[in-house]
Amino acid sequence: MKTAYIVPLCILSLFLLSSYTLANPNAGGVSVQNVSPEITFIHFSSLNDSTVVNITVSDYNSWRDIYSITVEIIGDDGPICVVNYTQHTTRSNWTISDHFNETIGNYFIPSESRVQRSSGNETVKDLCEMQILFTFEPIRARSLIVTVEDRSGMTALARADYPSPLATVPERLPIPTDIISITLAIIGTIVGIKLKYDSFKRPIKDLRNGVRKK
Repeated sequence: MKTAYIVPLCILSLFLLSSYTLANPNAGGVSVQNVSPEITFIHFSSLNDSTVVNITVSDYNSWRDIYSITVEIIGDDGPICVVNYTQHTTRSNWTISDHFNETIGNYFIPSESRVQRSSGNETVKDLCEMQILFTFEPIRARSLIVTVEDRSGMTALARADYPSPLATVPERLPIPTDIISITLAIIGTIVGIKLKYDSFKRPIKDLRNGVRKK
């Protein structure tokens, strides 16, 4: 009697363990149950006076499970710029679209923004991580908020301080004419005093040498 129950239970267990992989034949992750995505790295750099935000996200169901990434640049009064990236055309479609859309502001530079993925399938990093580079024109802002959402609606959020744009070199102010005149007058006075001192000092030096000049 017990054997009759054990065999169906084993078959049911195998079915449940493999259900996620069968339901997602294109996932290609590390064969785990659905988990939330993660934001593992945010880095700022400069490129031709623009600010590049390098964001690395990870999902143990596979980087293909990432659906969207939203970047919000926050100023004193709220969002200054908001850009939304979607990897797929729809949540139910595995087709890669890599679509960027700026919904607030006019700072995003799509021609200098891109997505990087690994073509390998040997390591967890190859299977689960992807990098997205968002490039912006100079913005004076306070913080950056990144929200990642996977195909099932699970999210991850991270916040970072936004770097200030490089300060411009201050314009060199012209020197007032009065200062130039005063400076020349002082130099002339010093030179005149020096010449008079030399002419007064010369006869004393000659007397010491035993020669008197007429």
